[in-house]
Amino acid sequence: MRRIDIARLPAISFTIAPYVTLSRPSEQSLRHGSDHGKVHDMNRAWILITAIVAFIVLTPAVLLLWWILIGPMFYPPAPPLLQHVTAAGGWLGACPARSEQEAAERAKSGEALSPELNQRLAQQFPAGSPEGVLVRSLAAQGFKPLEPCRNDATIRSAHFSGLTRGALFAFNAVVYWKTENDTLVWTKGFVSFDGP
Repeated sequence: MRRIDIARLPAISFTIAPYVTLSRPSEQSLRHGSDHGKVHDMNRAWILITAIVAFIVLTPAVLLLWWILIGPMFYPPAPPLLQHVTAAGGWLGACPARSEQEAAERAKSGEALSPELNQRLAQQFPAGSPEGVLVRSLAAQGFKPLEPCRNDATIRSAHFSGLTRGALFAFNAVVYWKTENDTLVWTKGFVSFDGP
């Protein structure tokens, strides 16, 4: 039995009815149809690959954007003493200097006092106020007591840290106060922000 290669036959057409024409496509049109199918498959493959790459690249970007813009909205608000405070440059801490060198460094750099926090402390807990009022207020606002200064036990402090609503970075605040007979002599507040 002899095989006939349809692709090598010339194009033949004939008419069955006045408006219907049947024809066998030529070799060129067969190849074109085959190439069209391959191109269509390649386009679908490229779309799939592009979607996968976009997912891999964009997912971390979207999560980072969420962490920066949306995430802070779910943190607890800053305590009243710390709302809208700023940090300042200089020495963090109010314990007396432990050496002459440290005293010289502190005198040179100055104290890193937060202007807003210090103003609130001075208004709400002026000199002569009972120490207990300050301690209770700090505890109610999430501050944790720290050990008194080693070289002066009359200077005490409390620390607050954590993420607060609307803040991009972790919040650190320390309030120092000096007492005499259970009354306040002075208060000082320091604020810093920890970046990623």
